[in-house]
Amino acid sequence: VLTAVEPAEPDAELLRRFVAGRDAAAFAALARRHGPLVWGVCRQMLPHDPDAEDAFQAVFLALAKGAETVRDPQRLAGWLHGVAVRVCNRARRTAARRRRREQAAAVSE
Repeated sequence: VLTAVEPAEPDAELLRRFVAGRDAAAFAALARRHGPLVWGVCRQMLPHDPDAEDAFQAVFLALAKGAETVRDPQRLAGWLHGVAVRVCNRARRTAARRRRREQAAAVSE
């Protein structure tokens, strides 16, 4: 049975639905649509899969918590990309600090 495929709702409308009523289906649609982009950024910037997975989740958590702060919903992909880069950079800085502390502790022992 063939069914008509509904045109994809624009990001702005999905975001509006999520902000207005915490619409889980709208959020899931945004995550499906933009997940590959976010995963690509996280995987490229963080070499270990668990770190990339944590960053990926942090990006969508930031969207869930701060969806109303997206200034231009039509540019959600750019917003998510920027958040992904910032989350990954923070993760790399944290990992570098942890390595330095561990190395210093190993030397002092």
